[in-house]
Amino acid sequence: GGARLIVVNPRRDYTAAFAESRGGLHLQLIPGTDTVLNNAVARVVIENGWEDQEFINSRTVNADELAGETSWRRVMFGMTFDGYKEFLLADDRYTPENAAEITGVPADKIRQAAEMMAKPKADGSRPGTSLMLEKGNYWGHNYENTASFSGLGLSVGAGGRPGRVMSRGGGHQRGMISAAGYPKDKSPDNYQGNKLELNVDRWAAEGKLRFMWAIGTTWFSAMGASNFLADTIGAMIRDTQPQLSLSDAYPGGNTGPLDVAKVLEVLKARIDNGGMVLAQQDIYTNALTEFADFLLPAAPWGEDDYVRMQGERRLRLYSKIMDPPGEAKPDWWIVAQVGKRMGFDGFDWQDSNDVCEEASQRSAGSVHDYVALVDLARSQGKRGHELLRELGTTGIQCPIKLENGSLVGTPRLHQDSFGTKSGKAVFPRGDWSNVEPFQQQFAPQGDELWVTNMRTNEHWQSQSDDMRIPYRWERFPANILEINPADAVARGIESGDWVEVKNDNVLTQTGASHSAKFKAVAYVTDQVAAGVTCSYFLFGQGRLDMAANSVTPGITDPINNRYRYKLGKGVVEKTSESEFKNTVSFAPRNLA
Repeated sequence: GGARLIVVNPRRDYTAAFAESRGGLHLQLIPGTDTVLNNAVARVVIENGWEDQEFINSRTVNADELAGETSWRRVMFGMTFDGYKEFLLADDRYTPENAAEITGVPADKIRQAAEMMAKPKADGSRPGTSLMLEKGNYWGHNYENTASFSGLGLSVGAGGRPGRVMSRGGGHQRGMISAAGYPKDKSPDNYQGNKLELNVDRWAAEGKLRFMWAIGTTWFSAMGASNFLADTIGAMIRDTQPQLSLSDAYPGGNTGPLDVAKVLEVLKARIDNGGMVLAQQDIYTNALTEFADFLLPAAPWGEDDYVRMQGERRLRLYSKIMDPPGEAKPDWWIVAQVGKRMGFDGFDWQDSNDVCEEASQRSAGSVHDYVALVDLARSQGKRGHELLRELGTTGIQCPIKLENGSLVGTPRLHQDSFGTKSGKAVFPRGDWSNVEPFQQQFAPQGDELWVTNMRTNEHWQSQSDDMRIPYRWERFPANILEINPADAVARGIESGDWVEVKNDNVLTQTGASHSAKFKAVAYVTDQVAAGVTCSYFLFGQGRLDMAANSVTPGITDPINNRYRYKLGKGVVEKTSESEFKNTVSFAPRNLA
């Protein structure tokens, strides 16, 4: 009868309604409880003997192979299937009934999900089950949610097989190849003695950062505890003397030559006084611009030739179609000028193709590996961009291999091996005990409601382009707050009202408590359950007065330093009717 969807989401959005209307399920969980739900479904699978034993035996580690793993997370949290089974069956919180109490998902639906995913058919064949996760999962309790998701997927045989894979969703354009490795040995951050990447936001909030170069980000509003970051770091930038004035920079007038020596003198003096300097590099001004000391105008795709790949690792050339405006330059060019002026070698690129070909060497052995493409191009007397252009809009999926003189892409990862020392998958332990104290700490109290966040189909990310397209901007000219009808009635709120969301206990990057708020237009809808609200993640290019992340915690996941964006909370109050009450549609958006 075709594929059926199981949608896990605190919101009953269009996708959830679509799934239910076609024989699937919507598991409408309480924000942050994914670990329990994932483990409960896996427990039902195992208790019924529905696990994919053939896959487990051939593609996952045994005890000896697990003992040979060296990655600290696999050493600390890795398990064989037998260990995973023992872990799940020993914890009664993962029974369907107990999990229902924690997650809000009925026990019968937990059992239904397990049956749909794993129960063999009458002929003995197994369902072709794939799992996809997105930000709702890993922007909660990041490690535990993702680990429990992976354990469930492996138990039903999802991994590197046709119709049976695990992957992140989304269509993000992944244009980055990492350069030098991060110097973790110098980072003060660790988990039980294992080094983590530096939490730059906390470092800055503690007053230990003197210069920040923000490239293509709104920074403050894109992080947890947004208002706290803006207040704390903003004071280091704008309140520490001396401040740079236009007359300092351009003593001959705004059109005169820049006095570089004077600019450096002022900025260095501020740094010496404990302040901070911010450089912003972007294609548009945004909410961060008011904090920046100087701007570096960048040229995006379309204004230079760029190679990019999206979620399925499809490498394509995006050709230049116009010149950049004014003094805007490609990011690689700006970085190269700084590198050369600092006296470093290796920044003598002449164009974006030079960068692309050099970066290929850094891609070797990774899921982004395109060394073979560059090698083949050079053997044919061509440039990498030229060969990619010949491949057209289809491009080719990385990692790329050269077989019999032809390029061969990889449509599916992990067909032959996983990225472990043994080449076999390791069951990771996603333990509710590790996150339950944080969940209780973040949970709403009294009259507070959960404040989770989303994106909408009408807008993308920070709306850098969309807010400049009138028909898109007019659809949502202000941030919205989805609120359940019962919660709205109890607070005297109607669709189109301005509301204020206030959290007097935002746990910040430094561990302190901070009071923060943001405003939005109410959107009364049964998409969200009672007790839960939802707002746009990064509205208006990071407008701080509408920043939903202001009421989300700044404390990161201790195992990997990732934010818990989905776990905000606050008291919601009506302030007035908005000017959009009769001009913006508040019709249901979850019609299947």
